[in-house]
Amino acid sequence: MRPRPLDSELARFVSAGALGGGINAWLCYAGIPVVVSDTYVKVAWHLVPAGAVHGAVLALAALLATRWARRRGWPARVGAAVAAGWIAGYVSWEVLLLSLNENFTGIAWPFDDDVSGILLGPFNSFGLVVTTYCLVALLHSGREGSTARRC
Repeated sequence: MRPRPLDSELARFVSAGALGGGINAWLCYAGIPVVVSDTYVKVAWHLVPAGAVHGAVLALAALLATRWARRRGWPARVGAAVAAGWIAGYVSWEVLLLSLNENFTGIAWPFDDDVSGILLGPFNSFGLVVTTYCLVALLHSGREGSTARRC
């Protein structure tokens, strides 16, 4: 059975995110352009697959939130973009923590415990990338000839 174009597009988008995350993690592991200090974390080979999952999670969240919000009003669009960014930032950071933290014992809250850390922490951990993608794609989704319309 031939996959539907929507499924194929999702697979390509998530694969691209995984490839980007894996390459970025490999660069960190290889010390390019600079060596990551072992003061705080131990960078081992398993950061590369963790980085790939991290990138895939970010891409998946961005695409799904954009698809969900594109036929809704702007308050729902902004809400979906912010919610997707927060959730993706949290989930994708947990994936990296599995690789970076030798003492990882399960799902944890890696951000500051104050209110600003709880609200903004996931955005500092790449959630802002998802939010920005969603908002830009949604802004352009109503324009003729836009590739974001297909998202």
